Amino acid sequence: MTRLGTTHGVPYPSLLDGLSHEETYTSGTDPGIRTEMLAWKSLGLNVNGRPFWLATEDYVGACSAARKPDADAIYAEAMADGLSAYVTDDSGSQQGPCFWSDFQ
Repeated sequence: MTRLGTTHGVPYPSLLDGLSHEETYTSGTDPGIRTEMLAWKSLGLNVNGRPFWLATEDYVGACSAARKPDADAIYAEAMADGLSAYVTDDSGSQQGPCFWSDFQ
């Protein structure tokens, strides 16, 4: 595993300042992804005095008012886990960021 690995005797995580994973909280994804992200968090790594950055990117299909509750739920779950969350419309056809506040 990358999290526990070394390269030339140096712990691999010490060479990174963070990592991101797609579809961590999206319905139907591999539940092991969230477990792995939380395992990274449990290492308590710091980079130059800052916490190791852990981010998730999930997709809800559209930047619309109808999908805002889904985006809010994903965001809340990731934040409760202590991860930085990004939620957008669709992996392959992003035309720009979603501005969910537009739909309040």
